[in-house]
Amino acid sequence: MRTAARTARSSVSRRAARRPVSRRAGVAVVAVLLVASAAACTGGGSAAAPRSPDAAPSSSAPRPSASPDAGAVASVAAVGDSITLGVNACDEPGPCLDDSWALGTAPGVDSFATRLGGSGSARPATLPFAMEGATVGEALDHVQEIVDRKPDVVTVLLGANDACARTFDDMTSAEEFAASMTTLLQELADGLPDATLLAMSVPDLNQIWELGKDDPDAVGLWSKSPSCRSLLWHADSTSSDDAARRAAVDQRVRDFNAAIATACTALPTCVSDGGALHDVRFAPEDMSSIDHFHPSATGQARIAEVAWQAWTAGQAAAGGAG
Repeated sequence: MRTAARTARSSVSRRAARRPVSRRAGVAVVAVLLVASAAACTGGGSAAAPRSPDAAPSSSAPRPSASPDAGAVASVAAVGDSITLGVNACDEPGPCLDDSWALGTAPGVDSFATRLGGSGSARPATLPFAMEGATVGEALDHVQEIVDRKPDVVTVLLGANDACARTFDDMTSAEEFAASMTTLLQELADGLPDATLLAMSVPDLNQIWELGKDDPDAVGLWSKSPSCRSLLWHADSTSSDDAARRAAVDQRVRDFNAAIATACTALPTCVSDGGALHDVRFAPEDMSSIDHFHPSATGQARIAEVAWQAWTAGQAAAGGAG
């Protein structure tokens, strides 16, 4: 598996060299988010502030089994991209962790972390390992940081940026994605044998395009953005070439989701949503009015609900097997 990891990382490095997508510096962003998770986009909530990245993990924290009860979860880490950061979910551009489906504190979102705390337990500490524009290959660089924090639960929602590229040719191949996702989940499982992983499917990006393709405001915004031109370029075009390109993006996302399910199913400590997030039919109000593409607060709430349903189903299955 270490050989596979090196191969996946090497492939990512080669692809990154020809794909000049603007992203925040990985380590710096993770460090800032870890320190400032409670302060991002404050809306009255108060997220639990994790220790600084250099602090030694506490050895006295309770360690749950691979299938913990919700109340036994002391900390949850979220590996992801701008969706997990809650980008554009608030009333202004940029990250808004309060409205994050995974780690948010906003009552209207009722995030996964909030639900893990339950009504009679302390809310778990939240550890954001998400970056704007992150691909699954780039997440591999932060596995050791995540392992060092020793979270009890790790959510993984990645893949949108592997399909949403600046050009069609810049999309991550299905084979490369499968190798990177398999390595990511395996290394997290190996490094955190007592933790449970929750692997989410990639949303149906084409369905989000369908929501905005007839909206002049959305089409205008998409045409000015260099991001996701693999899907959103000529968003209102009905030409056969553009239709074929969108269909190919849709198939790539489906291939990604098959790889996520396969990689997760192979691990006894991983829970998959079984494609449930991809099956969600978002409504216009579920998309941010800022860019008509990232989830709004209501969209984040819908993702949180899907995640929680997958988690509880996984816990029930684990209990039945025991």
